[in-house]
Amino acid sequence: MPAAFGGPTGRQAPAQGGVRRDAAASADSEQPAAQNRSRQGGARPGGARQGGAGQGRQGGARQGGGQGGARQGGRHAADGRDHATAAGRGTWSILTSHWRLGLYAVALMTAFNFFSHGTQDLYPTFLQVQHGLSPHTVGTIAAIYNVGAILGGILCSSLSERIGRRRMIVIAALLSLPVLPLWAFSDSPLLLTTGAFLMQFMVQGAWGVIPVHLNELSPDEARGTFPGFVYQLGNLLASANATLQAGLATYLGGNYGLALALVAGSVAMIIAVLTSLGVEAKGVAFGAGRGEPAAA
Repeated sequence: MPAAFGGPTGRQAPAQGGVRRDAAASADSEQPAAQNRSRQGGARPGGARQGGAGQGRQGGARQGGGQGGARQGGRHAADGRDHATAAGRGTWSILTSHWRLGLYAVALMTAFNFFSHGTQDLYPTFLQVQHGLSPHTVGTIAAIYNVGAILGGILCSSLSERIGRRRMIVIAALLSLPVLPLWAFSDSPLLLTTGAFLMQFMVQGAWGVIPVHLNELSPDEARGTFPGFVYQLGNLLASANATLQAGLATYLGGNYGLALALVAGSVAMIIAVLTSLGVEAKGVAFGAGRGEPAAA
C-alpha cells in the first residue's frame, strides 16, 4: 500500500514543479509587456501635449493671419478713402480753375434743356386740351416727331464734322423759328404732325452736336467729369420749364400754343447767340491739350 500510494504521489510532484516553473516563466514574460504598455501609456500624454502645443501654435497662426488680413484691409480702405478725397479735391480745383468755361457751359446747357423740354413736355397736353385730339392720335403724333428727332440728331451731328460744331448748332436753332407757326398754331392734325416732326428735327439736330462739342471743350484733366457736371446743372436750372409754360398758358387764357411758342422761340435765339459767342475745339486730340488737332 505505501508503495502503491507512493508511486502516484512521486509522479505528481514533478508535475506540480513544472506548473510552478511555467507560471514563473509566464510572469517573467508578462513583466516586459507591462513595462512596454507603461512606456507607451506614458508616451501618449507627451504626444497629447505635443499635439496640444501644435494645435495652439496653428490656432495662434490663424489668429495672427486674420489680424494681419484685417490690418491690410484697413490700410487698403484708408488708401481708397485718401485717393477718393484727393480725386474730389482735384476735380473741384480743376473746375474752379476753369470757372469761366464752366459758367458758359452751364448757361448753354440751361438754354438747351429749355429748348428740348420746352418743345416736348407739354406738347401732348397742348394737343389734347387745346385741340381735343384723342390719346391714340396724340400717341401717333408723338411717335412721328420722335422719328424726326432721331433723324435730325444723326444728320446734324454728321454735318458738324464738315461745317463745324458751332455753325451747325446755330443753323439748327435758327431753322426752328420758321417752324414755330406750323408747330404751335396749326389747326389740323396733319399740319400739327408736320410741324412737330420738323421742330424735333431741328431741336434734336442741335442737341446731336452737344456730346462731342462738350467733350472737345472740356479740360483734359476733367473730361470725365466736366460734360456731365455742366449738363446736369443746366438740367436742374431748366427743371422749372413745365411749371413755367403751364403758368404762362393759364395767364394767356389757356393758350398752350402761344406759351410753348414763346419759350421755344426765346431759347432758340439765346442758343444761337451763346453758341456764336462761344469757343470751339473741333478736332482737338484728347490728352494732347487744347488746340492740338488730332492726327489724320
